[in-house]
Parts: sequence; structure tokens; C-alpha cells
Amino acid sequence: MAGGQLAATVFPTPSIDSGDSMDVSSNAVSNDHAGNGALAGRAIRGLIERIGPDGISGWCLDLNCPQEQLALEFRAGGKPIGFTTCSVERDDAGGFGFHWPLPRHMPQVALDTLEAWVFDTGIKLARAPAQDGGAALVHHATGGIALDQVEAAGIGGTLHGALPGQCLTVELYADGQLLSTQAAGQTFMLAVPDALFDGQLHQLTLRVPELNAQLALPRELSVFTPVDAGNYHVRNGILYGWIDPLRVPGGATGLRVDDGPRSLGQMPAGAGAEHGAAFDFKFELPLSLYDGAEHAIAINLHGTRYRLRTQGGALSLAWRHPVVGRVDKVGDNGLHGWALDTRDTNQVLTVGLYDGEQLLCQSQAQLLRPDVNKQLQTEGNHGFELLFPVALYDGQARRISVRVDGMPLNFRLEHDVPLVLKSEQLAKIDPAERYHGHVEQLNTGMIMGWAWDRKNPVLPVHVAVYVDDELLAVTQANRFSARLRGDNRHGHHAFLVRFPAHLMNGAQRKIRAVIVEGNLAIKIENDSLRFPLVDHAGRQIAPLPDGHYTHRAPPHLWQGKRARLPAPLAEPGVPLISIIVLNWNGANILRDLLDSMLRVDWLHDYELLLVDHGSVDDSLAVAAEYAERLPLRILARGVNFSFAASNNHGATLARGRYLVFANNDLVMLHDCLATMREHLDDPQVGAVGLKLLEPLATGADAWRYVTHHQGVQFKVDTLAGKGQRYYAPMEVGEQAHAELAGCYDLPVATAALLMCRADEFAAVGGFYEGYVYGMEDVDLCLALRLKLGKAVLCDTAAVALHNRSATRDSKIRAGTHQKMYSAKLHANNRKLYIERYGRQLTRTILRSLVEGESMWRPTPLRVTIAVTATAMSTPAGDFFTALELGEALHRLYGWEVMFASMPTHQLPGTDVLVVMRHDYAIEKISEANPGLITVAWVRNRVDQWLDAPHLQAYQLIFASSHKAIAHIRDATGIEATLLPIAANAARFKPMPAAPEHASDVTFTGSYWGAEREAIGLQDLARDSYRFAIYGHGWQDRPDWKANWRGAVPYAALPAIYNSARIVLDDSHPVTRNWNSLNSRVFDAIATGKLVLTNCRGGAEELFPDLLPAFDDEQQLQALLRHYLDHDEEREALAAQLHREVLEKHTYDVRAATFRDGLRGLLAHTLRFAIKIGVPAMDQREQWGDWHFALGIKRALEKRGHVARIDILPDWYCGLTAADDVVIVLRGLSQYQPQPTAINLAWLISHPDDVTVTELQQYDHAFVASTSFAAWLGERMGDQVSPLLQCTDPALFYPELDQELEVPEVVFVGNSRGQLREVVQYALAGGVDFSVYGGMWEGILPPQMVRQTYIPNERLRHYYSGAKVVLNDHWSDMRDQGFVSNRLFDAGACGATIVSDEMQACRALFGDAVHYYSTPDDLAAGVAKLQRGKTNTDKGGKRLRELIISQHTFQHRVDEILQVVARVAPDTVSAPQPSVAGEAA
Repeated sequence: MAGGQLAATVFPTPSIDSGDSMDVSSNAVSNDHAGNGALAGRAIRGLIERIGPDGISGWCLDLNCPQEQLALEFRAGGKPIGFTTCSVERDDAGGFGFHWPLPRHMPQVALDTLEAWVFDTGIKLARAPAQDGGAALVHHATGGIALDQVEAAGIGGTLHGALPGQCLTVELYADGQLLSTQAAGQTFMLAVPDALFDGQLHQLTLRVPELNAQLALPRELSVFTPVDAGNYHVRNGILYGWIDPLRVPGGATGLRVDDGPRSLGQMPAGAGAEHGAAFDFKFELPLSLYDGAEHAIAINLHGTRYRLRTQGGALSLAWRHPVVGRVDKVGDNGLHGWALDTRDTNQVLTVGLYDGEQLLCQSQAQLLRPDVNKQLQTEGNHGFELLFPVALYDGQARRISVRVDGMPLNFRLEHDVPLVLKSEQLAKIDPAERYHGHVEQLNTGMIMGWAWDRKNPVLPVHVAVYVDDELLAVTQANRFSARLRGDNRHGHHAFLVRFPAHLMNGAQRKIRAVIVEGNLAIKIENDSLRFPLVDHAGRQIAPLPDGHYTHRAPPHLWQGKRARLPAPLAEPGVPLISIIVLNWNGANILRDLLDSMLRVDWLHDYELLLVDHGSVDDSLAVAAEYAERLPLRILARGVNFSFAASNNHGATLARGRYLVFANNDLVMLHDCLATMREHLDDPQVGAVGLKLLEPLATGADAWRYVTHHQGVQFKVDTLAGKGQRYYAPMEVGEQAHAELAGCYDLPVATAALLMCRADEFAAVGGFYEGYVYGMEDVDLCLALRLKLGKAVLCDTAAVALHNRSATRDSKIRAGTHQKMYSAKLHANNRKLYIERYGRQLTRTILRSLVEGESMWRPTPLRVTIAVTATAMSTPAGDFFTALELGEALHRLYGWEVMFASMPTHQLPGTDVLVVMRHDYAIEKISEANPGLITVAWVRNRVDQWLDAPHLQAYQLIFASSHKAIAHIRDATGIEATLLPIAANAARFKPMPAAPEHASDVTFTGSYWGAEREAIGLQDLARDSYRFAIYGHGWQDRPDWKANWRGAVPYAALPAIYNSARIVLDDSHPVTRNWNSLNSRVFDAIATGKLVLTNCRGGAEELFPDLLPAFDDEQQLQALLRHYLDHDEEREALAAQLHREVLEKHTYDVRAATFRDGLRGLLAHTLRFAIKIGVPAMDQREQWGDWHFALGIKRALEKRGHVARIDILPDWYCGLTAADDVVIVLRGLSQYQPQPTAINLAWLISHPDDVTVTELQQYDHAFVASTSFAAWLGERMGDQVSPLLQCTDPALFYPELDQELEVPEVVFVGNSRGQLREVVQYALAGGVDFSVYGGMWEGILPPQMVRQTYIPNERLRHYYSGAKVVLNDHWSDMRDQGFVSNRLFDAGACGATIVSDEMQACRALFGDAVHYYSTPDDLAAGVAKLQRGKTNTDKGGKRLRELIISQHTFQHRVDEILQVVARVAPDTVSAPQPSVAGEAA
């Protein structure tokens, strides 16, 4: 046998490797034992060689596949009790052996019922005839004790004479002293205590008190000896040791590893080594030891009473490991394994990789390992992967370990060797294994995700973004996201690339992101993205810079003036500045802060107030230590209050004129407070922040610094649920000008280090205490800005370090309850922030953007114009009109102008939507920004615009003529603004004529089948002049083909107009009928040419007595002959018109008008949405709620606001982005209020369908019943108020239609499938009456129902024409005091009304209404009124006067506006008082 020291053969417990097969084929036939071998396709042999208290041993193999390690299942009494694999090589058996120790928790397993089965088959292994397998021992017995074994591994035997089920105890005495006891059954095995291994003779006695039995061991069996011929130790779950057989008494023998009396496995002495030579051994401890219990591991010489010492000289190794696991794979990239805590298998374990005692990296055991779950009969994810850091690839040998809570995990024997990694191995690692990344958000505005180098996560990777395979940008994955923080990651792994506007092309684009360092594509769920809008301005190629540097000031640079005054002096003994620091269990970081305070030479006197939140670490001791050297006061609060509450507490105790709020995780670098305080000499400034750098470790004592704060701006974010959008704060972070030290005017600065004046802090109420660790600083800065009008500055010349990573995972305590900062708290903070500032902030940001500012939001105002088509080649004229207006808006105000074609309703990032066509489906829009402004530009087809169902969805209406404005006003009551088409004077200007376009008269326009009137009025046969036609479709007109010069692009029009003497304009009836002049009129005049038009009305409106117009052939021919023959007169008139256009009719002028319209809308106008339950737009006229909502809308518009009515399908549509206030007319459907608007409910009927809980979701609830409002008020307080039904006096007033025959007695109402009370009583009383309404089929005779529907605008004629109008109430409305709307409408018409007896009605109208209680009352009352001489009595007149003076929609709207002003005082000013005359 070859020399050398080799590992001894071991008998380990099963090895679990994700790559190993652990199943035996289920195709084997059932068999009594493996020896028969009668199997289907397999020949399995095996034998149980020994069964004893220490376990079961034997061998098993598949003759057809002898290399397969078969799996065995052990059963006792027919029930499974364990599992192992045949993993020990056995040359003697021709295959693999096994040894399975009995579980400690099953010591009483009946040995005669113990069986071994080949897993997943019906094959049971046979048992050998002789199973003792132990060393020869003379049988000693006395009384009930029979001694079978006395070895170092234990003293064992059999007990006799016990009753069935009797519990017995075996006691071991040495020299009369009790050493150990053990509960026993029929057999026993006592561990030999370490104390006996002293080489001395002892008197050993076994006793069983229950049997009154005692056995003295013979002297030759009573000496136990330690062996000094070797030793061992444990590492990574493996026993390592050596032994010299020549120094062992009796010579070489096998080694046995024992856990007390239980054998874990055996090792033959000297296996693989020269005979008699010393050898090394190693033994993998079985997984059964990882149970959290105490174990005493010993190595005994098999069959002897000799025990090997440990490396430290002990006779056994104490072992207690609750975590079971194994490293079962080691590769070039890292290692894999699994781990679970046997005490709690659901616990997620953190696994660390160590080089000696240095932690290299860590990970959580959260990977799925089905093999582990199957082996251990458990569930969950227990696998882990640890990647080797880059620093390890240096060729040096390292002894690594893997630990959980300081306890090493088991290594497989073949992997427990020194680790040597080389640089060439690193280079060969697949990038997909090294780099990870994912794109989490992809939209038309940006691509956002994360990426990192798993082997070197401390340094950021670069991400390249490609659009249609062209490189767009390369950025660092360096942004912080709390979700990305992990065991080896600091969280700065996110990347974001904003897409420039010029990518908008109305088409699909392919997006790709690549980790540059590994050239690895980052996963994107869908890499095809449609950019629905079109940006024509951004697609123009800008000239390259010439290399000369021209300085431009960074945006938001503060321009305020600081008073050059000496530094203010504090009162004697009173500090100028009070610094408030909150602390909770932050001893280490607090020491860093206080150390840095000592290092800086501060200009101003200050005091430091440390508010401690009940720290249980050394925080208070640290503070006390520094209190001797710093002006430090300790305010111990005992528990962890909120950020706002404790800072406010500190502020009340502060003595300084200036307050500084500072985190405890700061490190001061210089006297930043002097710089910050100096800015507060300017009274315009309310708060000052500074630049904060976060230190991130890149190695041992190596750092990089990331700018994480230089102010806060706002971005658009989306709420969960209905997808409402709002403005959320965002860190400005690293900017292109970040290295330029400057002072920037920004909306918010972080309170991690913020200075303000103490009196102004108190004036705004300090930090708002509704927040819990989030949004407090945003709220404070917004209060200073929006309430006090103060600026908030961030001076990046002042810098401090902010060790955010040290405090990100801090817990909070509310009262006595401790809890982690949670998503629920964040959601509550966000909701509170939206309620307090969301609406005002939206309006403020929009106003700022309209003025071209970017302080609040970094991206400019986006105006999207919806047109027929967006291609430059389109013949659609509305596009070029929009293009010219958009160019002016972009050039003058810096706005971003996009174009959307007719089918496009996805409007990402749109702030202002301008619609050019009446048939655009505005209700389908999506993805618009908060506060969306909707604009209709009515240039033609005014009648079709008015018929459009969603015209009322537009907040601003521009019209191209005064005639159109008047018609819109008459039809809707809305006052439109004049905005005619105009000219782009930069494009259309005088220039030399182009010979190829020379003509006397030119017409530019297309022929689409409809006759062009102005063209047909010419008589070229009589008047010979050069006439040119440019446009599409004329090739189909043979009579004009000779004059047609083809279709030309829009850019060619200036040259064409400049080459003509006269330009002919033909206005289509859809424009001419509305006095709307075409664009060619303005464009041609702008080039200095005379235009003749057939739109006389438009000419008179915009160019009175100046622009020649014609109505017929004679007029046109006369104008042509005159101006072609009189060049000087023609040119003089053209010049006069040219001046008029340049002064009044350019797109620069139109842009100013457009901006003024936006300004006016945002100044004081509120935008209301009225929600009604109408199921479809084509059914709206049949629903009373629609007409009721129209009344509210008209009254709101009289107060200068705008309103939109949303039917049920539109309740949550994209138009809701614009809403300031939502009014819900509660019907059958329940609305979910959104926090982005003020939500008002108006309960006008059927109170039984609504719960108090539902109404409490609203900011305020109105109830059309005084009594029911009082009942709700007891439960909701001032959140509810009465708001009765009402009427619109513009629709309901006395007016007879002489051609309309109205019965004397009428009831107007639907049945809803029931015989209404008033109808039932009228029939019973014999009243002659008629019914107008629906759903009376099968209830009333058809002749009684005159009509099923009366248009709302005609209803007054029926109320005015009847002598008596009947009325009743549904029972729930009568009981709860809800007065019918019919009383208000009919009463406003002066009608005589007979209604059911109702206390609320009498209280409201008194005897102006007639009442009935019974059918006889009704019949008598109606008969009396019918005998009257006129259609109305005095009661009807009094009723009208009462309603007009107190109960119109204008009265109700004014009450609504008062509530809005109270609920959100910063949203709207108080409404004007309503007067009777106005209401009427």
C-alpha cells in the first residue's frame, strides 16, 4: 500500500446535493427483500448487517447501475422514521454501504420492528442472521441486569423482570458516587462520563431502583483511559484529527465517533496509510446533530475503553447547533448551500462568508431547494448563494467558512479545502452570473430600474440605454432605493434615464438597457414602447457648439439681495442659534456628530438640544460625556415620539433666534451655520438648507461620496387604486451643475439640516404633527412658501456628511407600542400631504409652468394639440395651424408642444390639451398630468361642436370669430375667447418671387369632391390671366387640369405666395358660415400679397373696410380686373393689410392670448366635476340627475368656475386629472372619493341606500333634508349640513304655450313599477287627471298616460298650463324629510300644487302648497281648485316668490362654495352673495 496520510473511510449521514438524484425508480416490482432480485428492469441487492441502539448499518446496490447511490427509508412499526442514502463506498460489498444513527428523540424504537426499504419502491432489505457486530464480551448478569457492552462508547445491556410499560431508571455509580442516570426500557446504553477517563481503576456499579437490581462491573472492565496518541478539532461541521496507532495500547484499531452512547460512524484505523504509520482523518458530522440540543461528541477506539482527546485536551467536544445546513457546491463564482433553523423553519436566515473573522459578504437563505424540503420533510425556501467578492481573486489561499449567527455551516468534505481564486477565473465568469439588473418602469417619460455587480456591489455599474438600437445615454446605477438595500448592497443601485421629448414620433420604439461592464442586456418585460405623441420642435437638429464657452447661470439660482450687515449679536448669555437633534439608540453616530461639532470653529454662539427618545444603548452616557465640552442640553423624553412632536418640543425650549433642525447621523465639515444664517438676513428667505453628501464604503477605509440632497422639487406620481395622479416630492439629487457651488431657490429643503427663524417657525405652527416620520420637512417648507410667501434656499457651497445608511432601518415607537416604519405609515403620510397641499400645489405648479418657470417642476409645461394627422405631409390644414401656434408657444415661453392624431388618447405628461376637432373623444384620454387644462379651439363647424356630448368637458373655449362666440354663449351660457387663425411672420414674409411659381392669381387648396366656389366663379375665357392651382385632388378635374401645378409641401407656400400678384381664398361653408377666415388669408397677407376672399363676415370682423370680399361671380371678376390692372393700388392695399397682420394677427399675438386664457383660468377658477349615475350618454336627457347637474353647472359658471358632468362610465376617466372639486349626486352607484380633489356628496333622495360610513369618506356631505341632516350631524359633526332641492329659474318660469293642450290636472313622474300614492288616491277619489311619465304599462290604462317623456326645456309649459299639479313623495323620502324636486320646478312656474301631507314640506312652503291625507281630501281639494277662474291661485304665486328668492341653483352653489372655502381655504376665495334678481 502506498505511503502517505489519507483520509479515513467514514460512515456519514446522508449528503444532500441539488445535483444528485435522490429517487429510486418506481418501476420496481414489490419484493420481500432485495436478495431475491425479482425486479422489473432493475436488480437491487442489499442487506441489513447490524441493528443496535447506535443505529442500523448495511449495504445496498443496483446491479444494473452499481454507481447509483440508492435512497433508503427506515420504518418502525410500519411507520416512516428516517431517511438516508447509500453513500459509503464498500469494496467488500461491491457497492455502497450505509449507516443511519437512531434519532435522539426516538430512543425506544423497538429493534425487532426496525426495517429498511428502498425509497419509492416496494423493496425491503433482508436482515443478516447475526446482528450484534460488537466486540466479544463475556456475559455478566445479576438480578434484572444483563451486561452486554462496556466500551468507551458506552455501557449497555438488557433489563429483565419489569412489568409491561414500566418506566425504569439505570444509575451508574463510581466509587460510591452517582455519575449519571438514564431512563430505560428493555435495553439501555449509558454514556461514559469524561471524568472516568483517567486511567485509574474504579468500582463501577449499575443500579435499577425500580427492580431493586444491582450489578458491579468486573475490575477488568472498570478502567477507562485517555489516548494522547493524537487529537482532533471541528471546523465547518467536520472533525479533523490525527492518530499514531503505534502509540495506542493494543495497536491499531478502528475509530468510532459517538454522540454520548449513540454512534455517529466508524473509521478503520490506518485506512489508506502505511501499516502502523500515523494518519490524518476527517469526519463529516451528520445533520441530525443540528437540532439545537446539547451534544457531547467523542472519538473512541472501537471495541476498547480508550478515548481520543480534543486539540484542547478535552475528552469530548461540546456541540449545540440549532441551524442545520450545508455548503454543497463551490465554483469559480461562489458557493451554494442551504440552511434552516430547526427551532423555526419559517425563519429566514442570514448566511455570511468569512475569511478568518472578516465578513466578506452575506446573503439570505431564500432560494427554493426542493431536495432539502424532501429530505427534511419541511417546506419553504432555504437555499442560498454567496458570491466571492472581486478582492478574493488574487491567487492567495484562504480558509473560508460560512456561518449563521456565528455558527459555521457544514461543508461537504470535498469542498473543505483552502480556497484559491485567480484573476483568470474572474474573467471567465459568465456576465449573467455576475451582473444582475431589471427594468421596473418603462414609459414614454423614462426608463427606471436597477443594476449591480454582484461580486463588487460597493461600486456602481454603468447602464447604457438604446432606443431603436441607437445609443441614447449612459448613466451610473447610483440612485438610492430602500428596496434595493441588502446584505451586501447599500441601496445605491437604481438608475433612471429620462427620455427627451424628441423621441415622441407617434410610433413604436424598441428600448434596450445594457450593463456596460458585462455587456449584459437588462431584463425588460416588454421592450416595445409606443411614443404616442409627436414632437416636431425637438426633432429639428440643433447646430453643434463652436467650441467657445458661453456661460449660462444654472437654473433656480437665487437672485435675492442679502443685506450687508454685521453678524447679529445674541443677547448676553443667550445663544443666537438653537440646534435641535433627535436621538434614539444612536450612540455611535451621535459620537461622530458631537466630535465634528468640537472640531469646527463656529462663528455664532449656539446651543445644542438633544432630544432623546428613551435610548437603551449608551446614547445618554455619550451625551453626558460631551456636555462638559459643548453647550449641550439633554431633553430625555423616555419614549420615541414622532419627528414632528419632538422637534416642536425642542423648539418651545430653544432660546435662539434661529432654529436648526439636524439629524443625529450628520458629520459637520465646516461652519455651515454661518453661511446658512447669512441668507436669513434677507427677509424674503424663510428657510435654508445645504448640500448633503452620503459616504459609501468601497473597501477597507475607502469611500466615495454621493450627493443625495441639494434641494427638493416635485414630480408626477400615481396613487394606487383608480390611478389618480398627484405631485410628489423628489430629491433633486445629482444635477449637471452639482459641482457649481451656488445658492438655489427650490421649493423644499430637507430637515436633515435646515435653518429657519424661530418666530416664523411658530407662525406656521411648527412641524405638522399628523405625519409619522415622513413629509414633515416638505410640509414645513410649503407652509413657509405658500402661507408666508417666503423663499426656501439650498446653498450647495455649504456641505455636510449625512450617514443615512446608519439610520434608515430605525424603528419608531408610538406611545408604548414599538413598530417598524411601514408602507401603511407612508401611505397615511402621503394621504395627509395630498389633503393639506395637493390641490394648492397642483395649481401653484401649473401657474409657475405657464410663466415658463421650472423651480417647482424640472420639466416645462407640456401642451398637446389634437389634430387630424401629425405628419408634415398631411393635407389636413388643422395640423399646420396647430404647428404654427405650437412653434410660437415653444419659442416665446419655453413650453413643450406635442401633437396627437385623432385616434390618440394616450397623452403622457400633458398639462394642457388643445383639441382642434369636434369629434375628438376627449373622454378616453389617459396619462395626463394633475391639473390638466382642456381647451377647445372652435375654428369651424360650430353647430357640430355644440352637438358634441363632451363639449362641457372643456375648461376653456377659444373661437375664431365673434359670431361663433355669440352662438356658443346663447347655446351654453359659456363665454368663449376670440382666437382666430393667424400667420407665422417669420415663415411667411416678403421675399423675391420664384420664377417657377410666377402667376397672376394663385389658389392653394385641395379638391375632395365638394365644389370650390371661388374657383368656379372665375371666367378665364373672358379674362385672360395666369391662374395657378396648388393642392391635392385637382388631377381629377379636367376643366382645371391646365392650371394645376401639383401638390406642394407646406414649406413651399411662402415662395408660392410671393410669386403671385393676387391670392384667391375660397372659404368652405363650414368656416364661412361662422365668419372664420382661413389660414391662407393671413399667410398670404404676411408675404405682402393681396387676398380676395368669399368669407365676407370674417373679413368684416377682423379687417373691417380693408380686406376685399366677394359673394358672386360678378363681384369676383370686378375685383380681379381692378386689382390686376392697378398695381399701385393693389400693392398699397396689400401693404396696409400686411401691417395689420403683423400688428394684430401673428401667432405671437395668438400665443399671448392663449397664455392669458390659461392665466385667467388658474387665477381664481375652480374646476368642478359633477358625478351622476346616468349609464350612457345617449340616455342622459331621460335622467333627472342630468338636468339637476346642468343646473349646478350653469350656477357654478356664473360664479366664474368651470364644471364638467361625468356620467357613470366616466367617473374615473382621464379627465379627472383636472378636478379641484368633485360633487357626487348620490344615486344607485357608490363613488370612491379620491384624495386629489375636494369631495362633496349631495344626498338628494332615497337616504336608506346610503350609510354613514360612506358619507364619512367625503370632505363634506350635503343632505336635501333638514331633519336627516340633523340626525347625521349627531354622528358626523360639522362634516354634514342641509342643502335642499332647488330649481333653475332660467328654465322654470310661468309661460303658456297656446298651441299646447294641457289637461287641468296632471301628474308628472315615473312609476318605477309601483302605483304611486297620489295616483292611487286620485283614482280612488274619482279625480279626472292625466299622467306624463314612463313605466306605467300594466298599471294605468294607456289613455291616461299622455306622454312617456317631456323634454326638460318644455316642462314649464305643462306646469304653467295645468290648473292643478299633483305631487307625492316616496315613503322613505317623506319619513326622512326629503322634499320632492317637483315642488321646486313646478312652484317656480307658479303652479297650483296638491301634495301629500309632509311636515318638512309645510315647514318649508307653508300654505303655498295644498295638502291631502286621504283620497277624499285629495278629490275635494282638486275639485275646489278646478273651480277657480285661472290656472294659478294666490298660493302658487307665493310659492314662486319663495322659491325664486331662496331656492335656486345659484343659492345652493353659493352655499357649496362657502363650504369649499372652509374645507380648503387656500383653494378658492369666498363666493359673491346671491341676490334674488340674479337668481331669477
